[in-house]
Formats: sequence, structure tokens, C-alpha cells
Amino acid sequence: AIGYVTYGVGVGLGGGCFVAPLTALVGQLFETHRALALGVLATGNGVGTLVLSPLSESLIDADGWRSAYRVLAVIAAAVFILALVAVRVRSDQLAGPGKQTPHQVSYEFVRHRAFQSLFVSGLLMSIGLFVAFAFVVPFATDAGISSSGASRLVAVIGLASIVGRLGLASLSSRFGVVAVYRGALAVMPIAFMIWLIADGSYLLLVLFAAVLGVSYGGFVAIAPAVVIEQAGVEALGRKMGVVFLSFGIGGLIGPPAAGAIADATSGRTVPISIATGVLLLAVLSTRPLARPRVR
Repeated sequence: AIGYVTYGVGVGLGGGCFVAPLTALVGQLFETHRALALGVLATGNGVGTLVLSPLSESLIDADGWRSAYRVLAVIAAAVFILALVAVRVRSDQLAGPGKQTPHQVSYEFVRHRAFQSLFVSGLLMSIGLFVAFAFVVPFATDAGISSSGASRLVAVIGLASIVGRLGLASLSSRFGVVAVYRGALAVMPIAFMIWLIADGSYLLLVLFAAVLGVSYGGFVAIAPAVVIEQAGVEALGRKMGVVFLSFGIGGLIGPPAAGAIADATSGRTVPISIATGVLLLAVLSTRPLARPRVR
């Protein structure tokens, strides 16, 4: 119960309090090369996954999970303090429309089809994505992969996501942010199909992790730029908050549903297949994004 409160609720609230505002801040600070700047910002999450996954495993093996949590808590506190000191932005550095006062903005933007498309695609994407995050390790160990080898798959996802965040964000200047957004979404079900046929093949599982990491990283990096292009920079913090809400709801739905389905069907085939279908629906849900930008 304590873990649910401290980790589940605490980390969820903490992440929600800084991810959306920080993303909105970078979106307002950069008008040229905005997609690339947001991609660089998004690499932080990938680096954290790459570094902390093997570090956590080593700490747990050395002295148990309780000691590991204490060490990670100290590391997290130090990093957050450094981040707090580092972020110093004057209001005159922000883009003009982003400086509206609270009484000038509303949630009117949620009524537009383009924004609804962003919310729905983010919701469906996160349902599938969090199924992978929750079950890539247990499904791999069930297939005969060692626990250390299975945990390294998470590090592969983190490393590949860095490539996706920087690489796909840089492609947006050539193909447009919506095209890259759709492309990243379209690759995710391909990754899940590889996962579906991988069984006990570690090579295929690594390929799955790499493809998922690139596509997921590209999606995370380019999504804020799509929000800005489709919905504008005005009240960007609120818009990003609503979009990130869809990710949180997807994370709430995906893992428990996949776990229940896996228990009911005594296997991984059905939950992975359903997650693949959900990701395909996420791609289809982006059709309204071709419409003119919402104001």
C-alpha cells in the first residue's frame, strides 16, 4: 500500500507537475528549430531509462530492493535540486502569445477535432506502450530469457529512444511534424508484431526493443511540436497538460487490462495482439490532423 502511494501517486503527481510545464516552456522559448529543441529535451527520459535500468538492477542484486530505493531516492533528490537551480527563465524570453494571463485562456481548444485527435491518438498509443513497459521483462523471462537479459531489453528501449527522439525530430523540417508523428505511430504496431513472433528468440526481442524505442522516442519528441502546429502556442501549458493526461490515462488502462487478459488466456499472444490492434487504431485516429491549425 505504501508503494502505491509513494511511487504510484507520488511519482505520478510529481511527473505531471513538471513534464507538461517544462515542455510548454521549451515550446515557447524556441520558434526556430522548435521540433529539434523539443527532441533534445525529450532525450532526458531516454538517457534516464538507459542509465537507471542497469543501475537499479545492480543495486538490487548488491543489497536488495529496499536499499536500492533509498540510493535512487538520494540520486533523484540531487538531480531535482540541480534542475531547479538550472531553470531560470525571464518572462520576456517567452513567445508573445504564451504570456497570456490566466483569465485570458480557457479549455475551448478541446472542442476542436484536431486536438481531440491528438488526445485520442496519445491515449491509444500509451495503452499499447505501457503494456510493453509493464510486460517486456516478465514475458521474456516466461519465454526462457534470463532475468538479467530481460532487464537489458529495457535499456535497449531507452538507448533506441534517444536515437528516435533526436533522429525523427530532425526529420520534421523536411517532412513536417504531422508526417513524422504519424510515421512514429505507424512503426509501433510493427514492433509489437515482432514481439508477438519473438517467443524465446533474444535476437528478435532485442529487435523489438530497438524498433519500439525508436518509434516511441520519436513520438514523444515530436508530439509537443504537433500540438503547437495544430493548436498554437497560446495557453500551451494547458494544452500540453491535457495531452499528457491522455498518456496517464493510457498508462492506467493498459497494464492492468493486459495482465488480466494474460491471466485469463494463460499466455502473451492475446494481450500483445490486442495491444497491436490498439496501436493501429492510434494511427487511424490521426486523420483529422491534416486539417488547418486550430486557433
